[in-house]
Amino acid sequence: MRYTTTFVVMFGLCSAAAEAQTPKPTKVLPIPGEVFTVADRTAFVIPAKFDPGLKAKPWVWYAPTLPNLPGKEETWMFEKFRSAGIAIAGIDAGESYGSPNGNKVFSALHAEMVARGYSSKPVLLGRSRGGLMTLSWATANPDKVAAFAGIYPVCNLASYPGIARAAGAFELSAEKLQERLKELNPVDRLKGLAEARVPLFAIHGDIDKVVPLEANSGLMNERYTALGGTMKLVVPPQQGHNMWPGFFQSRELVEFVLAHSGVGLVLNSPQDFQVVQRTRNNMGTIRIQGASRSADVIEYRLSVDGKLGDWQPVKTKIVDGKFASAIEAPAGGWYRLEVRSRANNMTIGTSIVEHVGVGEIFVVAGQSNSANHGSEKLTTQTKLVANFDGNSWQLANDPQPGASGNGGSFIPPFGDAIAKKFRVPVGI
Repeated sequence: MRYTTTFVVMFGLCSAAAEAQTPKPTKVLPIPGEVFTVADRTAFVIPAKFDPGLKAKPWVWYAPTLPNLPGKEETWMFEKFRSAGIAIAGIDAGESYGSPNGNKVFSALHAEMVARGYSSKPVLLGRSRGGLMTLSWATANPDKVAAFAGIYPVCNLASYPGIARAAGAFELSAEKLQERLKELNPVDRLKGLAEARVPLFAIHGDIDKVVPLEANSGLMNERYTALGGTMKLVVPPQQGHNMWPGFFQSRELVEFVLAHSGVGLVLNSPQDFQVVQRTRNNMGTIRIQGASRSADVIEYRLSVDGKLGDWQPVKTKIVDGKFASAIEAPAGGWYRLEVRSRANNMTIGTSIVEHVGVGEIFVVAGQSNSANHGSEKLTTQTKLVANFDGNSWQLANDPQPGASGNGGSFIPPFGDAIAKKFRVPVGI
């Protein structure tokens, strides 16, 4: 018994000694933060004083995190993020070039950050080859991405580092990587991001010889917009792959990150596909309600048929972070409503309602075909007929929510007839 006890004590002492000898990860950061280990890789987080009213802490995911990156040139924008309540984090995945092994390292950091109370949907920020890393992970995890921003980001493996040089990171021969390029190359895998409506941004010089604009941000912009996605591309003239301060002190980049990081704005009303009743003068009142704890002004714009309206202030006071007001709009639609919150002349949050209508509202009551008991399910042909089930709005395609049956109703053709006659959206 004595020998067993002695062995346990000695084992405990040896374990403690070994733990004490394990060096803690070190990293020089442009702004003080915490350096830690995830999946045997060096990671960091530069915390921010976040809004306690938020459910999860907003953060920007920076790449590449290599021994000398992020560097002092990132200080200005990092300070802007922190002052808005957004943390910055990253992990050293090595020269992974967005390979599956690199994505595993990124997934480990994502899990760690979520466990620490950070948002499950960060804004990704890729500088140069960090674009490959962030975009590759984003295309594999579109539901975990709030937005992507890039500083002359690499988007295309074939452009940089080239198939032969990248093959080793993918544990493939150059020939095999070429064969599987569309499966592994971020610029060939944008569909999921577009379907998830993830906004993209890039600032990229027009004479970049290392990461050419046309084969990277330009190509991504072309393909993403063709898929229905939204991307803003800023092209500074006569700038290459360099340390020009405008790349790292881009107000447009910072504003984009703030707008999509989740710090600025929550919009509760109106809902998508909501219709408000028009009055005798052919106008309707759209009620705007939400919360923005850090804003000093709320603005909106209404767009229709792809024509952007002008930004206008919402006449409201922000009390305890909440606001409520109303705007008048002529009958018609669908309108696209954008609401943004601003502080210190910068946009800190945006929210978009894709379909808002001013038209006719009907209450339907009865049996059989008014309650989904018809034999044939119908859909709205005009796409201008919406249904409200007591909680939310949606296109009025059968079966109508809230009714007792699971078949068809007369609502789609009835609504379509009204919409065609008066050329306005119809709510039922």
